[in-house]
Amino acid sequence: MVLKVCEYACGVCSLAIANSAAQCTHTTATTPIELFEAIARYAAQDKDTGTSLARVSKAVNLWIIPILYSSIDLRTDLDIELLQRTFEGPSGKQLALYLKTIYMGIFTAELGQTMSKLCINIHSVIVPQMKAHWLFNLNPPSGIPWLTVLGPLRPLHLSTIAMPVLKTVTHLRFPWDTPYGNFGEVDKLSFTHFACVYKPIKRGAADQIPYLCRLIQLLLKMKTIEVLVICIDLRKPSSYVSVSEINDMVEYIQAAEKKDRRVVISTPELNENMCDEEFWRYAEEILSTRM
Repeated sequence: MVLKVCEYACGVCSLAIANSAAQCTHTTATTPIELFEAIARYAAQDKDTGTSLARVSKAVNLWIIPILYSSIDLRTDLDIELLQRTFEGPSGKQLALYLKTIYMGIFTAELGQTMSKLCINIHSVIVPQMKAHWLFNLNPPSGIPWLTVLGPLRPLHLSTIAMPVLKTVTHLRFPWDTPYGNFGEVDKLSFTHFACVYKPIKRGAADQIPYLCRLIQLLLKMKTIEVLVICIDLRKPSSYVSVSEINDMVEYIQAAEKKDRRVVISTPELNENMCDEEFWRYAEEILSTRM
């Protein structure tokens, strides 16, 4: 179905060019250009199709380029090289304005400096736990409202001192684990939405259970917090965590939800199958039923 839509989009955009040259059928001539644009924008959600559509004409290129540059995955050295070259080119400042979502699978200090100057509309950053230190090199003028950190997190030390951009984060999500570390200057944090996962796992001397309790207490004391989502994932408990410890932690989380309307308990299935937009919408919808 998606392939058919993409093929159709390429076809109708080609017809749009013919339409502008008065070389099309009566049907395409009477079709609103807004319809062509809507189809092209939808099809451009597939990167390969969007790249093809961008070559159709100057008019179609203007529709597609903002979509192609709105979300960027940095996974290879070539991705870094191409993006750096683009931002340094004659259209770099304009293209940088389109960038809203970044996956930081790979990064460099040089690119971070460039993006910190030009990319003023970044909304969301997704970064693997092992690469989180690269956030030190990224501090755009408007900050990063949404930050998602992937992977097993302990030890992970996100600090406002080492990473100034953390002060601007409103939606912080850890879809796979509980962060173990110190946020630094807590009074300077601006979290409104926070989510993490309780997994009964101990690694080395890390004492996760008391830390998660302290983390929940810390967050609920923050005046800015509106939503605190805790996913309870008991599918693979560690043999180093006793049944009584697990039960105590689950009871603590459940008690927190009953006591404070801002606390939402999630399931692994919902947590893993939702993108950030869907996930935060889901949490807010639950809170709306508690008003």
